[in-house]
Amino acid sequence: MNSNKSYYTAKRSKLVRKVSFYKFLINYITHTLLRSLAKRNSLKGYPKLLSLPSDYIGQHIISNGLYEEHLLKGLFDKFFTKYLIEFSENTVLDIGANIGNHSCFFSNYFNSVLAFEPNDTVFAILKANIVINNIKNITAKNFGLSDKDAELTFIENTDGNLGGSGFCKKSHEMRGIRKLLPVRKGDTIIEGEFGNNQIKLIKIDVEGHELAVLQGLKNTIHKFHPIILFETNTSEGEHGGQVIFDFLKDSGYKYFYSVETMKSTLRFRFLRILERVFKGYNIYAKEIYAPENRPYSLIVATHSEMHFE
Repeated sequence: MNSNKSYYTAKRSKLVRKVSFYKFLINYITHTLLRSLAKRNSLKGYPKLLSLPSDYIGQHIISNGLYEEHLLKGLFDKFFTKYLIEFSENTVLDIGANIGNHSCFFSNYFNSVLAFEPNDTVFAILKANIVINNIKNITAKNFGLSDKDAELTFIENTDGNLGGSGFCKKSHEMRGIRKLLPVRKGDTIIEGEFGNNQIKLIKIDVEGHELAVLQGLKNTIHKFHPIILFETNTSEGEHGGQVIFDFLKDSGYKYFYSVETMKSTLRFRFLRILERVFKGYNIYAKEIYAPENRPYSLIVATHSEMHFE
């Protein structure tokens, strides 16, 4: 027997997959860009956020390190400056917390954050984001807030925007995955479990369920008069901005501010993009007395007049 005989012999290789130069180039450029973005974003000091790359919010986090980065920084660097000491000693409610983008940001400004998210799909990511950032002052609850304890039909958006999911009375008209998810009356939760917390800010992002949330927090709102942040897609109807304004005015809120980018006068989208590329854009806060029949990405409601820094 030949002791030098190799037990391993080379065999003809077979092609498994051919990667074209074009695909390699695209992958290389994309990977290089992502590494550059990750390095840049890490220098900003934002929380490290897990997200879904195919999701609208996730794409903004990958690009900027934080969803609604400039809006949040504008609020806390300019709009809320006189409240920062008070915030640092008290509590914020994040209602419709999604994956925890806002909750993690708020954790740097408030003594405690109470986050409510009924959708178990994103709640798991919310919990993970709290853990990987070692955040100790966020309490996350896997249910929504409403005007009563119940289970409601929830529509999970399947068009690339989980943040567009929500409870809706006209759920049969909405596309997506239907779930039956729990909600609790807000005052019951706050008074029962967090009675010692002073609520100074409430952020609501619940896609049409805002009025029910506010009605369920009527006692909390009356007791603490917190600043309230919410959005609305229309002024009309039982879920519209006008009924929210009416409820808050009846609760003693006198001042409402829309916070949004100045609309371009250019007609074509391509030209609007070029305008932002060369000129950038500005975010303004404007006092409003009644909502127009259009979407508002953020409305701030307060008992006292805001003074800009």
